[in-house]
Amino acid sequence: MLKCRWSKILTATALLLGAVAAEAKVEVAPVFSDNAVLQRRMAVPVWGKADPGEKVTVKFADQTRETTAGNDGKWFITLDPMEASKENRVLTVSGPANSVAVNNILVGEVWLASGQSNMQQPLWTGGRFCHRNANATGKEVADKTDIPTLRFVKMPNRWSETPSDNEKVVWHVAKPGAALERASAVAFFFGRELALQLDVPVGILGAYWSGTRIEPWIPPEGFNSVPQVADIARRVNSKIGGTKENKEISEKVISEYSAWLERYKQALAKGEPPPVPPEFPSEQLPYRDHQQPTVLYNKMLRAFVPYAMRGGIWYQGESNRGEGMLYRYKMQALLNGWKDVFRNPAFKLYFVQLAPYNYGNNPSALAEIQEAQQVFADNEKDAGMAVINDVGDVRDIHPGDKETVGKRLAYLALNRDYGKTDIKADSPKLKSRRKEGKAFILDFDHLESWKVIGGNDIPHFEVAGAEQEFFPAKVEIKGTQLVVSSDKVEKPEHLRYLWNHVNEGKLANEAGLMLGAFRFGEAPTREKLFDALKTNHKLVYEYNLKSGYGSVDKTRVNYVIDNSDGITGNISRVTYFVVLEKLDGSIQFVSAAMDPFTQNAKQLGVPVKSTGATFQQRVKNLHVLSNVDGVSNGNFTEGNIEFWPNNYGKRNAANVPGADDGKYDFGDEKSAPEIGYGCMQIHNFQQKQTVFAYNCFGANANADIGIGNNADGNPDWTFSNSGKNLKKATLYVFVKE
Repeated sequence: MLKCRWSKILTATALLLGAVAAEAKVEVAPVFSDNAVLQRRMAVPVWGKADPGEKVTVKFADQTRETTAGNDGKWFITLDPMEASKENRVLTVSGPANSVAVNNILVGEVWLASGQSNMQQPLWTGGRFCHRNANATGKEVADKTDIPTLRFVKMPNRWSETPSDNEKVVWHVAKPGAALERASAVAFFFGRELALQLDVPVGILGAYWSGTRIEPWIPPEGFNSVPQVADIARRVNSKIGGTKENKEISEKVISEYSAWLERYKQALAKGEPPPVPPEFPSEQLPYRDHQQPTVLYNKMLRAFVPYAMRGGIWYQGESNRGEGMLYRYKMQALLNGWKDVFRNPAFKLYFVQLAPYNYGNNPSALAEIQEAQQVFADNEKDAGMAVINDVGDVRDIHPGDKETVGKRLAYLALNRDYGKTDIKADSPKLKSRRKEGKAFILDFDHLESWKVIGGNDIPHFEVAGAEQEFFPAKVEIKGTQLVVSSDKVEKPEHLRYLWNHVNEGKLANEAGLMLGAFRFGEAPTREKLFDALKTNHKLVYEYNLKSGYGSVDKTRVNYVIDNSDGITGNISRVTYFVVLEKLDGSIQFVSAAMDPFTQNAKQLGVPVKSTGATFQQRVKNLHVLSNVDGVSNGNFTEGNIEFWPNNYGKRNAANVPGADDGKYDFGDEKSAPEIGYGCMQIHNFQQKQTVFAYNCFGANANADIGIGNNADGNPDWTFSNSGKNLKKATLYVFVKE
């Protein structure tokens, strides 16, 4: 009897559980919520969750789709392309146990908006971090906006190590209120312009986070598609189960830890101290913050994937400033990745070139990342760039005028994607150049006539000869051409425009679209650079770096050429030019020019005791040119030198930023005796680099000699005896008076 009773109870329980399972609710992905906008004229994916094997029916407008949830409980259907519609309609998703209704759905144009703080900057906060221009404040704009067909999403700032597609997504209608005020100002003005020009609904999916780098927004597929970021791809894939990289590392970990565990057991049995475990691979350590690759894509963008959309707008780069051309490849990875995950090979990316701002160190770093942005736009048919060097604020990294920014992004989309070719969208861009005497003649694309902003003066053009010492240039407009020259440069080889982070644009085309930063010039050859130095400077010293003291007198060295007696003062620039010939015949060179740190020419050469030259200090306006990989070329506000005849230690006695007390590098400490090892080093501490080093003067042919950081020992070449690896090593010291 008891057995029969338990059998009935178990049977009833099983039936009850089966009924509950059968009645599990069908779900639609969170991005399909009330007030959403679906993309017109594209197939529209719709997806969600249900019990495995459960039948799901999706209805929208005049379309009905049926499917069955897979073994993983996921279902997916595709609606046929639709024309735009301002009619608020219902998307219905039904299963055996329930039906989900998503209300007020429109059909029109959908765009993603992403980036860092300048994309996040809202219409209105009540403080400085909001839209403001001569037309209206963000508050005034929001209060006057009532566009029922303009909808937007703002995702909360969250990150995840692994993909998460269950984040809540709320669509807002563009009408007065707190939600609109908090929306991205750039995205609002972009969307509003599209809505007004196209007269169709517009939806903006916003995911942005102040201060973020580009890497967190890139999906793994993006990193895998660009060889130049293969190192990041490997780190990303090492954490993803099923990838080749993850398998290789995991198998190695299992092997090493299994062997360690056996040793541990043996030591325990013998009463011996346990062995130290193997080091865990850094590639598989958990991410610690929101700046790591893929983590913002995983949490803030994944909820949208693979929502149908035309493309994305992007305003970011400040946090990657300093990467130069590498940023181009990260942009390519971003676009490739988004094309892949959103299943849209024609996905467009329109982005904002960074605006002028005083970043402090390295004033050319902004221009270098702007150059990378321009190169990406030039080489990617599905990308376009809005130049905004006329609306920035060199005192504020967040330009207040987001209306101009949003509209210029919209012009790119309207011109390229919506057939409105009467709307001019592209800034002038250098097409060709030629030299006539001392002048460059420049021709441009996307130009019918020039407009000079704020007066007739055209500043921020510079020209240089082969040594790349740049001088301000005068500019003459001749029709659509620019004629650029400087009286101080007889043989111009290089030109640049807006190559300082505080330079604001002055030249625009007839549509008011600004000419962006650019430069040109051939990479310097040793011969051309040396000829330019000889022509434009005075040679003070030529010295064989492998000769050393050359006598028993360790207080002096013997120069091949010594013209120091002829240098009487008023030195305006000092240039150290070093040429190294390696044993295989290859040539390395570096030119390091700087403002003078002494007016005594006797102290510009090798710092032996007889000269009284002992300098451990900053130098101003360091200019570096080299053919050695890894050496940062360009202009730097400061460098530092370490010149003395003494011994020295590792301690960072001068408190040079970034120097390491545990290494001989760009920040060391002079010590006794005065006639000791000897040190003649020029450093670019801003880049954590030794530009040139000559140490151990008494070692003669085996002295420490090197350009750039030493990869195999102390960065400043101390104790390297690297002279033995050189056929020849020559130092030239030039000055301008």
